[in-house]
Amino acid sequence: MMFRFFFLLIICIMVGNPHILLSSDNDNFRIKGSVEGSSGAKAYLVDIGIFYRLIDNGIILDSCEIENDKFEFKGNVNIPTWCAIKIPEMTKAYQIFILERGDIEVAGHIDKLHESNIFSEGSENDVLKNYNKRSYSLEEKLAMISENPESIVSLHVLDMLLYRSEIDLSQAHSHFSKLSEDIRRSEMGNIVYKRIEQLEHNNWQVLPAFIGTDISGEKISFRDFKGQYVIIDFWATWCQPCMEDMPKLVDIYEKYQDSLEVISVSLDRDINLCRETIEKANMNWRQICSGDASRGVLPLMFNVDAVPRAIIFDKNQNLIYDSSTSEVKFHDFLEDRFFKNSRL
Repeated sequence: MMFRFFFLLIICIMVGNPHILLSSDNDNFRIKGSVEGSSGAKAYLVDIGIFYRLIDNGIILDSCEIENDKFEFKGNVNIPTWCAIKIPEMTKAYQIFILERGDIEVAGHIDKLHESNIFSEGSENDVLKNYNKRSYSLEEKLAMISENPESIVSLHVLDMLLYRSEIDLSQAHSHFSKLSEDIRRSEMGNIVYKRIEQLEHNNWQVLPAFIGTDISGEKISFRDFKGQYVIIDFWATWCQPCMEDMPKLVDIYEKYQDSLEVISVSLDRDINLCRETIEKANMNWRQICSGDASRGVLPLMFNVDAVPRAIIFDKNQNLIYDSSTSEVKFHDFLEDRFFKNSRL
């Protein structure tokens, strides 16, 4: 378990966040931490990936030794980012805040790290603090977005309203347009805008264009699969229901591989573990595992917020099944479609 943690740490540091530069010549943020009882451990600055929704989306941006209960991070941030201070050697709890320009102070105790006080020169953490004080009605949430157009918190509130289907398409477009240009054009803004587009087009009814690279380094294009059924299977090694469904998918593929294409998209970070699992489970079809969890193109394209998630397109590339919206379980659909009433 400890080995896996440090493997993930190395991968995360290598991936990084393109919007954040650490210890550059023109640093515009500095985090000064004071956490009682934490001396001797390591503090981690983590981009928690709040707009990606699924677990294991954290990117470790930096780490440092804690001396005399104090630590410090500094660097350059372009767009405010939801981050956390984690001290995993001592506690599973962590404090969430928004990394923004200016000085940020984190003060607390290791036994209650999640309750640490955040003092920030910028305005984002004040907006977040005020928003977290109580529950808000829909009208109040929409007003909050309108009143704070330059805040990443407003974008998050809008994203949650979309996720929970609390607003319609008109409201989504209207309040997204009220956000500042910097927020709208940011990576996170682009993610939310694509989700609004999906709502507008009632999700994917036709197999979308996609060109990428599979785990073997070979190019893969959805457009090459015309005339075949296509199953896009989102899974992860840590997802027990995913692995329970896999033998059925193996049977389906072995029987119908001449007229069926399966593309499994792993949401793992540990690519080696992914490869081992693929081999052991006899998943002998196209595999995509880039080690970026749900930050990848396809999880975002299909708005994947839980796994297992299976999407099936027919020979004409029209959507015929989506486990996220169907009342029929994936393995039951496979059993009926491909075994009982073979319609391939």
